[in-house]
Amino acid sequence: LRASCLNQVQNSAIASTSCASLNDLGTRDDCLKNAAIADKKVDVCLSVVNATKRDDCFAGVAKAIGDEYLCNKISNLDTRNTCFETIATGKGTVESCHVLNGAPREQCLTDVAVGTKNASICGTLVLFTNALDFSDNCYASVAAVTGQLSTCSPIEVLATKDECLKTTSISFLNENGCPLITDANSSEQCYLNVAIGKKDGALCEKITTKSVHDSCVSQIATATGNAAICDVIVNVLDRDACYSSLAISLKDKALCDKVINKEVRDPCVIDIAKSTNDWKYCLKITTNLVIQYQCITD
Repeated sequence: LRASCLNQVQNSAIASTSCASLNDLGTRDDCLKNAAIADKKVDVCLSVVNATKRDDCFAGVAKAIGDEYLCNKISNLDTRNTCFETIATGKGTVESCHVLNGAPREQCLTDVAVGTKNASICGTLVLFTNALDFSDNCYASVAAVTGQLSTCSPIEVLATKDECLKTTSISFLNENGCPLITDANSSEQCYLNVAIGKKDGALCEKITTKSVHDSCVSQIATATGNAAICDVIVNVLDRDACYSSLAISLKDKALCDKVINKEVRDPCVIDIAKSTNDWKYCLKITTNLVIQYQCITD
């Protein structure tokens, strides 16, 4: 052990001597900082002249060896607080956070809660401002990484709880959180995104706003290639667009024939006639003979 210790001291001294030979002060400080962090030797940081780089050196060594007490050597408050947060997150323990005060402490505890996926830590947060309730933010952040909808339940601010349920439901494609959202629009957007993600048309039927419902059905029909899903679209133009989109992608004349509006049907006929090399199909265009002729001759 003594030999190993002497060897580390010798290597540290060699690194310091090597850096000291550099003429440019900034380059020398960078060399010393990098050597200190690489060798995990905090004493080398003392030779760093620039205060900011010296603080970064202490922070780097503290992180490398997992020693939060070295953070106390840092003069800049923000850097010192970040050092404690980094050590706490790395260890997955809250002890280092309790050295801090106010918002830095709350953020440190939140980082540990998220890193360890432990929502119970969020209950120890007490600080809140007009812009942020740290406890609510903590619960939402943990839910975002665990996918546990129940983690959103303790959130007190209703809008934050709704957003937590929506974000978690969409991220983990779990529709069970959508009906728990109090805002109707957000609830429907939740169903919409989960339905599209799961390609589950049945979830679209949970949406009462016709435009959102039809958009949901149309996107799933396109994604799955299942034209039968288009049948439940309420708006005629949206239903026609659904049939046309699938008809073109599948080169399916029968689907194109289901389109009612000629403004949608004619382009569908032209596209399929060309893609299938069937000029006779152009005869389906009956309301505009000029367009029919162009379809045939093209």
